Amino acid sequence: MKKRHLSLSLTALAVAATLTTGFAGAQAPAPAVTPPTPPAPPGPELTLTLSLELSTADHDNTAVVARAVRTEIITPGDKLDISQRISHLRKELGINYVKPTDSLGFQLASHELTVSQTGRYITEDKVLTTAQAAYRFYWSRITPIGLWGVGWGAEALRLDTDPTSAPYLSEYVLRHGKTSHNVPVLAFWSYDRRAANSILPSGHFDRINAEWGTGLGTVSYAKAEYQHSSYWNLLSSVSAGFNATTGAVRGLRNDLTPLTKRYFGGGVGTVRGYEASALTPTDLAQTGMGANRETIATAEALWHAFSIGETPVIFSAFYDYGRFWDVGTSLVADQTDVSAKSYGLGVSLPVRIGLVRFSFAHPVDAEKRTQRFQFEARANW
Repeated sequence: MKKRHLSLSLTALAVAATLTTGFAGAQAPAPAVTPPTPPAPPGPELTLTLSLELSTADHDNTAVVARAVRTEIITPGDKLDISQRISHLRKELGINYVKPTDSLGFQLASHELTVSQTGRYITEDKVLTTAQAAYRFYWSRITPIGLWGVGWGAEALRLDTDPTSAPYLSEYVLRHGKTSHNVPVLAFWSYDRRAANSILPSGHFDRINAEWGTGLGTVSYAKAEYQHSSYWNLLSSVSAGFNATTGAVRGLRNDLTPLTKRYFGGGVGTVRGYEASALTPTDLAQTGMGANRETIATAEALWHAFSIGETPVIFSAFYDYGRFWDVGTSLVADQTDVSAKSYGLGVSLPVRIGLVRFSFAHPVDAEKRTQRFQFEARANW
């Protein structure tokens, strides 16, 4: 019988404090007419946030996350965001600095630095562990038809798992070594027309991301993703809609797809009713190796049944579908096309300080690793 764990994440306590400087001391008598003194400009603002996240998980344990946001550090309107996450499967430090700019007609310039070590279960008891350092720079602009931007990055990847534990890992190391790097060129666009203050989702959202891992790195690839969601209010307390995501990544110059760019399905946000990363092509040893292409679709109806005080209680009925396929030029693949479906009921409570969500799913493809009940909760103070 498989063990189930409850995963807990903590992010540091939320306090908002404005830091200002001033001086008070003995002063000479004021003259008869004193001109008004302009107010001192505000100092930098520091915000620390505490968030609590609970979810069902099969392998991950308690995670601790600390986060600090500081505004107006160097120029008016800039922002520095630092976060750190530590858990059984993930250790990550992220730094994001955003500042206004007028270069080349853009409005914002952002710098992102991430250093991480992550694990992913590729069988019931095998973990794929990688360490990665990544820097990304973006220029972005807000227009009447959405937010768009371009950028570039530099990434280095190290495989920490013994490559002999899976045929596809041995194949990857033979071609690219245990360490690899790439220099991607980036582009994105998003257009959000969703209602901001509606209890039930309403409106439309589109997003496109594109990456090109140039020949300046040891692994070259191309990746593109598109997401669309639409929800409509059928009655004052009922809405319905769908969300669809599709993505494709491909190694170029006969390269294999980088390990961290591949697609794995299962769990909240993909196909409910299945364990995280359970839906993916496998190699000759039945080890999950990640897909080069994915399609995920969800259709659901939501009903705002009643409220408990100021907390609305929302019931939903959903149908999830996911397909994960294509392993590129790999020669050790066994099952190269995996699809799964599920349907079920859910309950959501968007409380004032966060969100609590339950789902009870029936996995149609029961021969895969399944998890019928899934739960997540997020709270921010």
